Amino acid sequence: MVGIAFNVAIFLWLAPRIIGRYWFERGIGDVGQSMGVTATGLILMRVVGPEAKTPAFEAFGYKQLVFEPFFGGGLVTALAIPVIYLTGVWPLLFVMLAVFVIAVLTGLFYFHPREMKDRELHPQEMEQQEQAGS
Repeated sequence: MVGIAFNVAIFLWLAPRIIGRYWFERGIGDVGQSMGVTATGLILMRVVGPEAKTPAFEAFGYKQLVFEPFFGGGLVTALAIPVIYLTGVWPLLFVMLAVFVIAVLTGLFYFHPREMKDRELHPQEMEQQEQAGS
């Protein structure tokens, strides 16, 4: 329950601040992926946008090219058990916590200004998105 609450809270707080346009459609895939597997994220994206009119699927696919080799069953996932066996759980926890904090800060301070500028350049799309949501 704590994990689900954390994922949903982080999504609702970070996604609008980091992802600019179509933040809900683009972020819901990451929520699903963080709760299980990539397919869960894709299913949630299909539920939210069954006609795929937003660039959410494309953005998710591009993100996967960078994400999967390291975290989604890649290098970090494969090395987690041996590292925990050799060093204990705490060193890996603190390293992953540092990666998390760096990622959040990068999103807030690097991507946030760029995405907000992008929102300003496309106000018609944002209005249509808000109207479709209500």
